[in-house]
Amino acid sequence: MQRFLMSVTLYALWAIVTGSAWLLDLIGTPTWVLMSMGLGVIVSIIGFWAAFATDFNQRFKDPSLTLAQCGVGLSWLMLLMYVVPEWRDLLLAVFLIVLMFGTFQLRPRQFAALSFAAFVGYVTMSGIDLAAGNETLSQVVFRGVVVGSLMIWCAYFGIHVSALRDALYTRNEQLETMVREVSHLAERDDLTQAYNRRAIIETLGRLREASLRYGEPFSIVIVDLDYFKQVNDRFGHMVGDRVLADFSNRIRAELRLLDEIEPVVDDRRLGRYGGEEFILILPRTRLDGARQCAERVRGVTAGHGFGSGISITVSAGIAEFSSAEPIDTLLRRADMALYSAKAAGRNCVRSIAADGSTNADRGSDVVNLSDYKNDR
Repeated sequence: MQRFLMSVTLYALWAIVTGSAWLLDLIGTPTWVLMSMGLGVIVSIIGFWAAFATDFNQRFKDPSLTLAQCGVGLSWLMLLMYVVPEWRDLLLAVFLIVLMFGTFQLRPRQFAALSFAAFVGYVTMSGIDLAAGNETLSQVVFRGVVVGSLMIWCAYFGIHVSALRDALYTRNEQLETMVREVSHLAERDDLTQAYNRRAIIETLGRLREASLRYGEPFSIVIVDLDYFKQVNDRFGHMVGDRVLADFSNRIRAELRLLDEIEPVVDDRRLGRYGGEEFILILPRTRLDGARQCAERVRGVTAGHGFGSGISITVSAGIAEFSSAEPIDTLLRRADMALYSAKAAGRNCVRSIAADGSTNADRGSDVVNLSDYKNDR
């Protein structure tokens, strides 16, 4: 639309110039001819505007319709040159302006074809004048050479600009790919490919802002692999690393299954909290929903081996964001709930109520906050 408005501006400027020249009796062309051309130009502008406004232009490979706009502009320009022969030399400058408009989008072959079509149109117009006796052969030949030289230069310039544009586009794609790769490395844990602690904290901050502004709930689950130190001591750290990576992949697969029910835009929902601890972020999820998710993770982990005769269970602590509490308080509650799950014998899920109450309608796994000290 911006480029279209540029072409409309050029039409408007030349309409003012033509109208002023007509009022000053500098043009001998009949009024009805100029009025008909003006009406045709307006119809052309409305046609392009309608194509953009209705998205009809999206049906074409080039939605900007640059080639069509240039072709229409050159057609009206050559017609003006023909009906106002005293402006012919002056309007050659506008030829260049119209062709330069094509440098925004046209491919090299299109630009060369447009320049050639402009040259052929100009030669044809000059040939008509020659046949009518309005110009001499030497004038026609000389103007043809001048216009041909301009068209060759315009074609060369347009091809050069197109090559620069393609190189810039390729470089931008490379830079975008590099930025994505660097962002991936900065946000992910190398071993498990889960999001790292920094990325998780940023995500929790955004969810907190959304909750305060729109009232959307969210919960977190801190998961710890039970007796993981024994795996490292017995099988070695390489096997332990493989178990961590397999566990992370397994949990991501479970989260994708949940996405089939209710897709989540922000994928930052599994992070490595530290060591063998992971954190699950559950947007738009209350405590009961988080408990079901945690139980599913616990069941899947306990029901599948990790190779080499290794079986792992997990303990989980749950907390739902409450009121306007800071993120570190939310994390502390989930961490304390995890400590409660470990104290209860591991391979279980626990949560801590934010208000410290013990309502009867809460499940047996909800722990009173006042029953635990501030440190683990």
